Parts: sequence; C-alpha cells; structure tokens
Amino acid sequence: MLICEMAAYYRSIGSSIKQRLEEIYAQYGRFLNKVDSYEFDGLSGMDKMAGIMNTLRTNPPVEFAGRKVVSLTDYNKPEETGLPESKCTYLWFRRWGYSCCSSFWYRA
Repeated sequence: MLICEMAAYYRSIGSSIKQRLEEIYAQYGRFLNKVDSYEFDGLSGMDKMAGIMNTLRTNPPVEFAGRKVVSLTDYNKPEETGLPESKCTYLWFRRWGYSCCSSFWYRA
C-alpha cells in the first residue's frame, strides 16, 4: 500500500518513484550489497577457511578490490567490540563502505 501511495504522490507532482530514486542516488551515491560464497569441502576445507581468516586478521590488506582499507573490526574479539564472539571480520573502506568476511561451517 505504501508503494502505491508513493507512486500516486510522485505522479501528482509530475515525477515518479524511479526519478526520485535517481535524485537520491545522485545526492548520496549508490550502495551495492553483494554476497560471494565459496565452499571448501572436508576437514582440509575447514583448515583452509580457518587459515584464510587467520591471515586476514593477523595481516589485514592495505587495499581490497582497488579500495583503500582504513580499519578492520574483528568480531572474534568480544573484548574489543563489546558484542558476542562471531566468526566475522569487517574491512572498512574510506567513503561509506565495508566488506564482511566470515567463515561458517556445518557438519551433519
């Protein structure tokens, strides 16, 4: 219902939802939310995943995907974050961005 009201409002002022979104993007920029998932099978896969995360934590990259990394938040350290322990590490970039790297596994 809300979308219908928005569409009616923007039509009444000679605009559209799409046009308003483009104005917002022009003012604030766009945001990309993307998930890449990789699988590592078996016990060796778990070791490989743990190694990747350990390397990321102990030797964080200066640049990632062509963007400068300005800080790293390791949610594996609750004493630093004040949050429950998690297998997530966030890389924070200059200018409104971050990338979350995490390792989860499931055993049947």
